[in-house]
Amino acid sequence: MPTELVSLQRCLDRVGVEHDTDDAARILKLLRAVSAEVMDRAHRTFSATPVIHEDVVDAAGLGSLILPHVPVTDILSVNTVYTDGTNEVLSAPSRAEWDGVTSWGHSLAGTVSIGDTTATLDDVTGVEVGQHMLIADDEVVRITAVADPDVTFEPAARFTNAAGGVQHVSGSTSWLLEDAGRGKLVVSRGRRRLRVIYRVDEGGVPVELAEAVLAWVASRWNDRDVSAGSTGYTTGDDSETKDAEYVGQPPPDAARTLARYWRRVRNGVV
Repeated sequence: MPTELVSLQRCLDRVGVEHDTDDAARILKLLRAVSAEVMDRAHRTFSATPVIHEDVVDAAGLGSLILPHVPVTDILSVNTVYTDGTNEVLSAPSRAEWDGVTSWGHSLAGTVSIGDTTATLDDVTGVEVGQHMLIADDEVVRITAVADPDVTFEPAARFTNAAGGVQHVSGSTSWLLEDAGRGKLVVSRGRRRLRVIYRVDEGGVPVELAEAVLAWVASRWNDRDVSAGSTGYTTGDDSETKDAEYVGQPPPDAARTLARYWRRVRNGVV
């Protein structure tokens, strides 16, 4: 992971400081601190070399999640993590197969209570062992046996669900990397906890984040009051002498840029 989101030379050019000077060394410290703060606020890291990441994230419905490291070049594995500690490997379909994934409805003929491992359906047509059933808003279970009109599932229900509601069963156990640049992964079969192992190769920092870094560094540097032989500086906002890596708050334009970026890439980051 890089320690600077933009080159030192770009920062030096922005503030008008020569290379190989004491001020350049101070700016490098400030640049690294600002870069770390920007990545923290953006909930992203940007890799300068190929790196393999492993993250546990939550996905909801036939929805999406955003992986925290970008750009993603390869998904090595996606596993469902169940509350009993077991894992289930999810397969990846082609784009055409993904577009063809559908969900179909069945109604519960009786109440499913906490701890139950069986449910009675109004119809079991098309229901097969290995498929998954949504028995509550965020509870997905695996079907282990079908004996009309009952189905057996695992793990045991964590919530009580009354009879009559339409329950969704999906034949898909798949995921799809829809946008590698944003790290957007779409997953079928309701809400679940996933362990995703993926590769991130070298990629450019978004233009707006690079500009935010430059603006932030320039703002802090221009506010300094460097004394001869000092390794710190004071700002116009306080009377304390801070180390050169003290970043303070971003200027308004940079703060707005970071907020817009986070709104665009969020959804599913844990």
